[in-house]
Amino acid sequence: MTAQPPRLGLPRWLTSIWTQAALIVAIGIVIALIPVVQPRALNLQRLAFFVLWYAIMATGWNIIGGYAGQISFGHSAFLGMGAYVSGVLWYTTKIDPLLTLPVAGLAAAAYSFLVGVPTLRLRGPYFAIATIGVGEASRLFAVNFDDIFGVTLTKGVTGLSLPNYDAETVHYATAAVFVLAMLTTLWIRRGVFGTGLFAINMDRDAAETVGVPTARLQVLALAVSAFFCAMAGTLYAARQQFLDPASMFGFDKSIALVLIPLVGGLGTVWGPVFGALLYSAGLDQIQSASRNPYLPSLTGRSSSGEASPSASAAWSR
Repeated sequence: MTAQPPRLGLPRWLTSIWTQAALIVAIGIVIALIPVVQPRALNLQRLAFFVLWYAIMATGWNIIGGYAGQISFGHSAFLGMGAYVSGVLWYTTKIDPLLTLPVAGLAAAAYSFLVGVPTLRLRGPYFAIATIGVGEASRLFAVNFDDIFGVTLTKGVTGLSLPNYDAETVHYATAAVFVLAMLTTLWIRRGVFGTGLFAINMDRDAAETVGVPTARLQVLALAVSAFFCAMAGTLYAARQQFLDPASMFGFDKSIALVLIPLVGGLGTVWGPVFGALLYSAGLDQIQSASRNPYLPSLTGRSSSGEASPSASAAWSR
């Protein structure tokens, strides 16, 4: 018999779940300390926030889109719902939006059950198209909520203002949610739950044949995914100190959540993080170039270098 060639790859201890968990916590601590170590590096703090923010959302999306293989183009619905739950609670009861992060996540998870039970019966492009409808319907509902129920809560297209936060406070909260999201997706990836989702991804019919509860696992995966996207919505609104349907339920957010895991590595634990880093850095460079008066505008405007209002608002803080 010929000797087997040595297997290439990382050492087993480096790929163990405990090592990966420790690495996640360490990265979260390092990023959280940026405002302390570099208090004047405002651009670095801003970029770090958006990397974490996109990573949280993409990590949540990856659970249903990467692990289970159900490509959703409607996750802006959960992002917006999380922001509006926290925003409405602040508007009516003056509860700190950052304290309502779990409430926003649970509300979006409950909403995901309502939309997930019927839509997850669909497969492939039919599910993707249905999720586009969910996202747009959610936006229209937020716009017309006050008119439908005869109250003043969402303020329609005008939007809601949130309390003034120090950017550092939101930064620390974002780092904590990032660690929680990464630990959760790591646990799912290495556990029975993740094995079931990957079985669905490979062949749903075969998975059902061997006893995998495909419907229940997919609905649960969508709920976990919605939970983290909703908390990301609250964090974004808190940092911007404002939310409106156009920015929170925008289809561009849903597209970004599909692109980021695809670029970084679909169905992997660290892929959404790498994708978020590349995506955020790319947006930052585009914004810098669009403000350069010596370069053509990248926003479709004249060569004055003026950036679009929505992009400028998102990246100016």
